[in-house]
Amino acid sequence: VSREKLTGLLEWYAARLDADPAIKLVIWCRFRAEVAQVAEAIRATGTATVGTLWGSSPRAERDHALRLLHPQTAPAGAAVLVGTPSTGSMGITLAAAHTVIYLSNAPSLNIRVQSEDRTHRPGQTQACSYTDVVATGPTGQRTIDHIILGALRARRDLADWTASAWIDALHT
Repeated sequence: VSREKLTGLLEWYAARLDADPAIKLVIWCRFRAEVAQVAEAIRATGTATVGTLWGSSPRAERDHALRLLHPQTAPAGAAVLVGTPSTGSMGITLAAAHTVIYLSNAPSLNIRVQSEDRTHRPGQTQACSYTDVVATGPTGQRTIDHIILGALRARRDLADWTASAWIDALHT
């Protein structure tokens, strides 16, 4: 994750934590290295219990992360789950969460939709908000983040795009 995205996330998190000291937050990242970097940065603040969820998470780590945002086992204070949506998008309950951040997006519409649905489960007690973090170029240029997010919002799966569709999107 870029330094700018991480700094922006941490500033946003500090402001939200001031407003809600018991925040329950999911941060989705596309890559494991992002998960590790973000989880370490949140842990370093000492403000929340943090769990990680990715494909090769050891069973104990995975169970800890899932308990953090399950409505029956969530802690009273702040709790943050940082994970990859490809791992956490199916069959889990994160209904104690009321805020979801997409720090980076996978190009799969199915993964996006399923990961959003993890907070809409039995036991949900608060409305959930979703935020996408999108990078821009040094002088405000659109980036690949804009293309991926635009396609997902248009309910298009980038896995179906041809090379010419990608070239058109990049030129636009």
